[in-house]
Amino acid sequence: MKYELAKLRKTRGFSQAKLAEITGLTQQSIFRIENGERDIDISEALRIASALRCKIKDIVVCNTEEPVSYTHLTLPT
Repeated sequence: MKYELAKLRKTRGFSQAKLAEITGLTQQSIFRIENGERDIDISEALRIASALRCKIKDIVVCNTEEPVSYTHLTLPT
């Protein structure tokens, strides 16, 4: 999943530390989310959206161009 968190955070004038403080997340978590190393759950998404005064859909980016893999599926025998 990709996020527009860094862009929104900077637009709103928040540092990672300040956003972490407001949302109850750690600065390391904010860094990892922004760098695509960590996903967020709905509770975290709500807290981040509230802090940045935006909608969750403004934070989460759906990339429909990513290839879909079906290699984990097996055919019935």
